[in-house]
Amino acid sequence: MPEAEKIAFVFPHQDDEMFIFHRVRHLLKRGKRLSMIWISDGAANSAEVRTSPTIRLLFPILAHESDETIRLVRKAESVSLMRAIGVGDGNLHFLGYPSGQIMHHFHPIVESLRRLFVELAPDEIYTVAYDQSEFEHDACNAAVKSASRGLRQDVTLFEFPVFNNYRGILRFHWLVPWREVRTERTPFTAEEEGERLRLFRSVFKSQRSVAWLERLGSLLPSDYRKLGEPYRRMPEHDYARPTHGARVMYVPRRLRFDHFRRLVSGYV
Repeated sequence: MPEAEKIAFVFPHQDDEMFIFHRVRHLLKRGKRLSMIWISDGAANSAEVRTSPTIRLLFPILAHESDETIRLVRKAESVSLMRAIGVGDGNLHFLGYPSGQIMHHFHPIVESLRRLFVELAPDEIYTVAYDQSEFEHDACNAAVKSASRGLRQDVTLFEFPVFNNYRGILRFHWLVPWREVRTERTPFTAEEEGERLRLFRSVFKSQRSVAWLERLGSLLPSDYRKLGEPYRRMPEHDYARPTHGARVMYVPRRLRFDHFRRLVSGYV
């Protein structure tokens, strides 16, 4: 089987690329052609988001700046990161759907991704994992799965974690176990992880609280540090049911799994 040369990454929000950073760098060093796709505009887009205590603590820009300012800032941050690691502007695709309202735009998102996949003709596609941790992460995973239908049979889908609530315990950089699907790892050195954390702090100024949490987490022993950054072939998810062992803890909390089930019904 020929080695993949063209690879697409699909992110629900700006900064999610930091959670598959070492894989991206590894592929760039091997001369692969990468296309980076962000589904949402990264803005607040609702009073509920702006008044959330968690948002005000961790993402103050979402509480205090206008949506137009947030869109510009967050897009500029992702562009700056891509330039820093060597991905050209022509390989960056911002779909611009309103963050926090993806559930109202699922059909056009799937169609936008389908058109991009046909145009880009990737051999591999990476996106965030389906694990009931964040509503728009799950929607992104399902949209990629749906949009990939009809592509060449040899296109491989992968997923990577941000966080999940497996068996009631919050876990970062950790994939919910899935029978018959092996977790792959991209090893990294202490210096390479230090560079990731430095770029997180310096480039994503609107996400500094998250960057500092990442820095604190890096001080703890973990499989992430010992074995490498995890990803895996996307399992055959049953989007009508929560992932085994994962407890639904959607952000925002008003959303339930029934909302997700209805959203993707008829697509995947």
